This record gives sequence, structure tokens and C-alpha cells, in this order.
Amino acid sequence: MSQNICLAQSIEELDFILKKISEPVKVVPLDLSTHLYCIYNKINYYNPIDFIKKDFHLKSISESEKLINGIDFGNLNSNAIEKKYTSFIRYRFHKTYFLVELIKKINDFNKIGKIYISGWQRYTESFSEKNYFLSYLVKNILKNFNISELSPEKYVYKEKKNFKFSLEYKKKIKGKTIIISSLGYKLSRILIYAVKNNYKILIIDSQVSLIKKIIFVLLGIKFIKFKNNNEILENEIIIPNINFKVKEIDYSKILNHKKNQELKSLNVLNAKYSAIKDFLKKNKDLSMIFSNTPLGIAGLLIEGASINSIPSICINHGTISKSFDHFDEVYKKNNAEKNFK
Repeated sequence: MSQNICLAQSIEELDFILKKISEPVKVVPLDLSTHLYCIYNKINYYNPIDFIKKDFHLKSISESEKLINGIDFGNLNSNAIEKKYTSFIRYRFHKTYFLVELIKKINDFNKIGKIYISGWQRYTESFSEKNYFLSYLVKNILKNFNISELSPEKYVYKEKKNFKFSLEYKKKIKGKTIIISSLGYKLSRILIYAVKNNYKILIIDSQVSLIKKIIFVLLGIKFIKFKNNNEILENEIIIPNINFKVKEIDYSKILNHKKNQELKSLNVLNAKYSAIKDFLKKNKDLSMIFSNTPLGIAGLLIEGASINSIPSICINHGTISKSFDHFDEVYKKNNAEKNFK
């Protein structure tokens, strides 16, 4: 006898689905909070861990390595931005690959009659918990199943213009001056040393509480922000479409959908990189730039310093141990992206 199931990536989505249907259904929770919600409320559910075995994770790592190695970065010219791009493409692939395997195993265990989905399609920003993409994945990758969409939503790409940025600091840097990318991960120790030794300190695009900011300003520390110049960005990022299949399943459409969602954030980061390079080109007398990661603005500062022959150091966090096989090597390489350039 076939079994109807529903898929949910949040408690809110699960409640929405269960209120909409009247026939018996077994839940497939796809995040921890939803899983615990099913246990606490005695909701009939499938535990994904019962269907996903160790060898699947090895296959997943292997396939994602092929995907990333085959990516064409187009006109991207920054290691930090390339890493951001590969991180969300890899993330979306793993989510989709997991879903395909899970539904296949559940169907082998007990034939699926119908799959209920909310139909929600929402995007706010990269890796946000408010993003809803499960329904899109199901409709585009599980077409062989009977799918019931309860509330069709269509994600609409909003054409937004991309603008140039500049760093709001007009003075020419002279004398003992350092830039610190963040006050996290013990970089505050460097700040204390610099204050004691009469260095001028600039902190770029860092979010701190008002009280801390007042204290830092009293110590002579300057906070620099990016300013939108309202000038249209001319050199927008162009990345070719991804073509990627695993056996008979084509993941291209789903991966390109994610790429298109993220182009805006990539263009903003690229515009800020141009602002950083312009700023550093005019201020090559900087004593040192300190960063805590090769990603994001911190990573772009290190890259800009290298181009302009300004001393820099990335004090990363975490430890990468020796790999014990090829799969572990790939896994650790992915994790190391946020620690090493």
C-alpha cells in the first residue's frame, strides 16, 4: 500500500501543510527543529537518518568535487568572491543531492503515493533561514512523483541596478597606521597593542554596539563604511551557466537558479572590492592590514593589500588536521576555505 508524505524545512511550513490536508500523511522533516517538533507533538514521521547511509556521504563529497572543479567563473577576478560563489553552489547541490537520495530510499521502503509541498518560494539573502526553496527543488528534480502543491508561489527576479561604492575616508594616510577587518577572533589583542604603541587604527565595515563604538572612538579608532555612490556599476559579473548531471539526473536548472539569485550579492561584493582597491592604491603607506578570514570583505582587504604591496596578515581560526583518505581530504579542503586563501 502506498504512503503519502509531506516535506517541510521548518515548523512554520509543516504547520501550514498539515492544516491544508485532511488525509493521512507521513512527515519527512528536513531540519532539526522540525524533526524535534514531530517527536514532541507525536506526529507520524520518517527519520532521514534511517535512510541515509555512510556511503552516500562519500558519493556526495565526490560528486560535489566534480561540480566545483568544473565551474567556469566567468569574469570573476577575486579569490574571496570565487569562494563565496562556490560555497552557495556547493550548498545547494548537497541539499538537492540529499533530497533525491532520501526520497528514493523512502520510495524503495514504502512506495510513495503523493508528495505534499507548501509551494513556498522565498529568498532574502545567502544562507538565510528565511529562504524557502524546498518546493522548487521537488518540482524540478522529482518530476516522476505525484506532487501536490498547496500554495503556488513563484519567485520573481527583480531587476536591480548595481552601483559603485567608495570608502568614506578622505584623509591621506600617513605615519603608523593599520587596518583591522574585525574585532572578533582575538583581533582585539592587536587593537590593544596598536593603541599602546600609538598606531592609528582603521576598522572597515565592522558592526559593533553603540557603547563599544563610543569607547573605540574615544581611543582614536576610526570606523570606515562603504558609501553607495549612486553611479551605475559598469563591469557587472558575468558567470556562464552550469551544466552538471549525476547519472540520469540533471542538476543544471536548480544550480543556475541559485546562481541567478546570488548575482546581486556577488556584484555588491565586487563593487566593494573595487572601492577597497582604489582606497589602498591611494594609501600605500599603511603599516599593516590584519584580517581574520580570507572570505568576504576581510578577504578582499588581503587581496587588495597584495596588489598594492601593502604588508598584510590573515590570522585565521580553527585547525585543519591531516587527512586520512581522499574523501576526508576533499571535506577538509572545503572547510578550510574560510581559513586559508
